[in-house]
Amino acid sequence: FPGLDEPVKISAKELELSASLVESFSSDFEPEQFVDEYQQELRTLIDAKLAQGDALDTAETFGERAEPDAGGEVIDLMAALKASVEKARAARSGKAS
Repeated sequence: FPGLDEPVKISAKELELSASLVESFSSDFEPEQFVDEYQQELRTLIDAKLAQGDALDTAETFGERAEPDAGGEVIDLMAALKASVEKARAARSGKAS
């Protein structure tokens, strides 16, 4: 945009007016003034399904949750990488002969 490179003159009155306008719209943020309508509607829907008996038994459907501290299998990445490289070398040398 070539117009962005041009110098712009702003009068003191315009600057004062813009500062006044910004100040009139600024205030402290108060999160309690705002409502998450999506979450409210979702909660209402979930509660209605529970009341009607339309809800799924998540434990029956998806199984029990793993304990939070129960981790997966830990492997030695360097050993796995070395084994993979050796396997690739063996496969190449087997094809070459």
